[in-house]
Amino acid sequence: MARRTANEASVDQQLSLDEWAKAITADTNAVDTPAPPSEAVAVLAEALAARVAQQLSSRSLVSASGETPTSRPLTLDQLVAELPPAKRPQTWKRWLYERTRRGEVPGCVKLGGMLFFEREPALAWLRAGATAAKYEETDGTRIDRKREVDTGTWREPSSETLASYAERWLAHRDPKRVGTGSRTRLAPSTFAEYRRALVTHVAPRLGTRTLASLRTDDVDALISALEAEGKAPGTVRNIVTPLRRMLADAVRQGKLVANPAAGADLPPAHDFTGKEIPHEHTDAIRASLLSLAPTDPLRNEPDLFSVCFFDVALGTGLRLGELRGLRWRDVDRERRVVHVERAYSRRELKRPKTEAGRRSVPLFASVDEALRHLAARAVERGRYAPDELVFATVRGTALHESNFNRRVWRPALEHAGLTELGYRFHDLRHTCVSRLVAAGADVKLVQAVAGHASPLITLKRYSHLLDTRISEAAGRFDPARVS
Repeated sequence: MARRTANEASVDQQLSLDEWAKAITADTNAVDTPAPPSEAVAVLAEALAARVAQQLSSRSLVSASGETPTSRPLTLDQLVAELPPAKRPQTWKRWLYERTRRGEVPGCVKLGGMLFFEREPALAWLRAGATAAKYEETDGTRIDRKREVDTGTWREPSSETLASYAERWLAHRDPKRVGTGSRTRLAPSTFAEYRRALVTHVAPRLGTRTLASLRTDDVDALISALEAEGKAPGTVRNIVTPLRRMLADAVRQGKLVANPAAGADLPPAHDFTGKEIPHEHTDAIRASLLSLAPTDPLRNEPDLFSVCFFDVALGTGLRLGELRGLRWRDVDRERRVVHVERAYSRRELKRPKTEAGRRSVPLFASVDEALRHLAARAVERGRYAPDELVFATVRGTALHESNFNRRVWRPALEHAGLTELGYRFHDLRHTCVSRLVAAGADVKLVQAVAGHASPLITLKRYSHLLDTRISEAAGRFDPARVS
């Protein structure tokens, strides 16, 4: 088909669409060798597309009633005008053009070099978050979302409240569900502490907030409120820990982009120094236990069970839970060691948390004497066997921590006049380790007795005692005068 000149093309622009189509048809018929029908259709479609695009873009999208018709297609400029002003129109245009080239935008057609969009499908696609804005306005702060958009990891912000999510999270983490095949990775005691912290302290303050609305400032405000109530730094950290872990799961599940508790301004963790009970006070407590000892019905003399319990605790440095789980098979008199293989955490018997917790401690003379007395007592009661507990109740069950503190430890402190000092049974452990350090014991030996994972922990926790030994060394040693 012969090409039209520029003048003929300018005349065509003044024709209506019908007249222009007739002219194209007449021109095609007038040619001696008519073009194939497919070529004529292609030429006609190409020519019509430019005219259709020009007329569509020139028409107003506002009807006589003032309403915007939803069925009329939008040009790229008209679509951009309806999008949020979070980024410049030119940026929107480039961004949309790239998506149309990939065929991602629904209801998009290209006519005469111009893009047209079906209004409702295109806007619905944008609102659904399939192509979220590069920038998002949140509390006046611009957050770059380009990476999430490009990688397809962007998700619509969660409208679920913190209280609702916490309830579901605790239900999923409940150790009782382990039997159904779900993994919680929480020990029962840890789960109980997490539940108490979330229900008692977090939910009343942040429970009504949606997950998407939480900010680090909100967590900082929670911390400030807890500190204002007089909570110790360690307590505050223990309350924020389950919140941080729960929100980390929300991030993993795509409900949050970032964890607002991850960068919270937590109070500093105080270095542990322990509390050593002086010799005169340990002697007073032991004397009180002896005075308060009940009568042994089998021997008709004071039952020294609590006194022996005190001696073993002070001589081995074992934790209360480790003493409660100690069996007769764990006492090796031939090698003069006591093996620590398990411990009670509240009412749950389990292995120590770390490999260093599984250890052997020396069987010192005072400990050996106490254990021999307890062994004879157990034989009289028919409870001396490898798997029997060394420190058991009259029924052969493990001691209960709260009962022991209420019935034995606190009365002994009161009888000795030491209640105001607030000594804990756990302080016997620190006293044992402190006395070993003061006596010049090797750091590795002290680490083994304490069950620390590294000697660095031992050095850090008992550095105040090592400083004293350094001062003493100045008077005992002189490297320049070694003979």
